[in-house]
Amino acid sequence: MARDRQKAQNLRVSAAEIDSLLDVSDDGPSPARIVEARSDIDAFKRALAELPERPRDVLYSITIEGRTPSDVATRLGVSVRTVESDLKLALSHCADCLDYTLIRRLGGPRPRT
Repeated sequence: MARDRQKAQNLRVSAAEIDSLLDVSDDGPSPARIVEARSDIDAFKRALAELPERPRDVLYSITIEGRTPSDVATRLGVSVRTVESDLKLALSHCADCLDYTLIRRLGGPRPRT
């Protein structure tokens, strides 16, 4: 009986061990972050709705569908430069509406096709 009691005592978890097991960090977003993200999404939807149709279509085609500017230009019947201008307009407008800083990439001239 003493051995059984000792065995049972060895199998029990201490209060400190229980506390350390319960102290698991939550990697999910906080409720405040969820509300902020939803607000950003609503603001982005409003910004998109304010754009003219072609810049909105260009933004969607390039960023969501993953099309190249030359593919979009061919589909819309405009030049690649027009597509690039429409994309720049759409990105700038959305960044302004969301109060984000638009980071411009450095690079050389675009390749001629």
